[in-house]
Amino acid sequence: TPQARAPTSYEPLGGSSSGSAGAGGSGGSSGGLAADLEAFLARCENALSNGRSPQVDAAFVGAVARQLPGAVIPPLALKRAGHRLWQVCSAAAAARPPLLEGAQAAGARELACELIETGMTRTGAWPARDQFDLILQWAVAGKAWLDLSSHAAAVRCLSHSGAAWDTYFQDGHAREAVEAEVERLGEASLQTQLWMATALSHTGRYDQAFVALSKVAGILRTSASLASVSLGLFLRACREQAAVLRQNGSFRLAADALGLACAVLPEGSAVPQGDEGDEAGGRRAALQLERAELLRQLTACHTDLGEHPAAISRAREALALENAGSSGHAKSLRTLLAALCAPGAAAAEDGGGIEVEGPDLRAAALAFVAHTRAR
Repeated sequence: TPQARAPTSYEPLGGSSSGSAGAGGSGGSSGGLAADLEAFLARCENALSNGRSPQVDAAFVGAVARQLPGAVIPPLALKRAGHRLWQVCSAAAAARPPLLEGAQAAGARELACELIETGMTRTGAWPARDQFDLILQWAVAGKAWLDLSSHAAAVRCLSHSGAAWDTYFQDGHAREAVEAEVERLGEASLQTQLWMATALSHTGRYDQAFVALSKVAGILRTSASLASVSLGLFLRACREQAAVLRQNGSFRLAADALGLACAVLPEGSAVPQGDEGDEAGGRRAALQLERAELLRQLTACHTDLGEHPAAISRAREALALENAGSSGHAKSLRTLLAALCAPGAAAAEDGGGIEVEGPDLRAAALAFVAHTRAR
């Protein structure tokens, strides 16, 4: 559990003890930060009750966040203020059309989380229900920033969600949670790590992004129910991260991301040829085509790294997964030809070390020409 910080004297918003706090507050003379917060919340709640958009001033939100660590406000008052602000955000978002959007909504959600967490920290009490809610609230705040492409802010909020998750487990609350809560937290953790991987990738922290993807892979391996609904999101995240990494010349990390996707993807020996209406068979076929595409991309990464035996092996694996004459079969033939024709590949093939048997350069070329002519 985080340690409480000793409060210090409060510097009123605006830097003086008199005057107005502007768009965000009621002025230092009316009780400092506590009065500013109360006035701000009252205005937001009044606006909502009248069907108007709450006015959330970014300068005010930033000032509160800066002064919050040293503010002399009762912890329970901070928690109540945070919960009130969160309710404002939720009600405004639920309106049609929404009454609070964009950076205003994201900033307000982040401030609400900071108020709640600060209150919990200073009381030293972290009830399971509050921790459970805080995990989700920080994640939602992070997603709000991510949707605005404010990736640094997204990482900040999502990191708080992860820390709240760790505290929840360290305090033993996960063992006491009901099954529905466990499933919801598992889904939230998975989604949070996917969002974290995206945000970290856009800030250039590729190693940390890969760690986030690895955590998702671990969740998927242990939860069949989550894998059934979230596997596609994970695979897409791996592909997107690998594409960004290749563009930036980080071929090793790109190969690792694609390899992680292949490791999580269920394996199958052949594309099902049974009943067209067989839903399970159709899913297996789709997963194998997905694996073939991942293997083609992985082949390119190994070729970029000069790892020719691995490149040729992955290309042959992809080829074996495709039906002859299909467009995917042609893509795999083209990928195999590129791997076999890469500088140094001939020597690697002659020297052995290739794990997967399959067409050599001549056979692959003839098969590709035959496919082209058939079209």
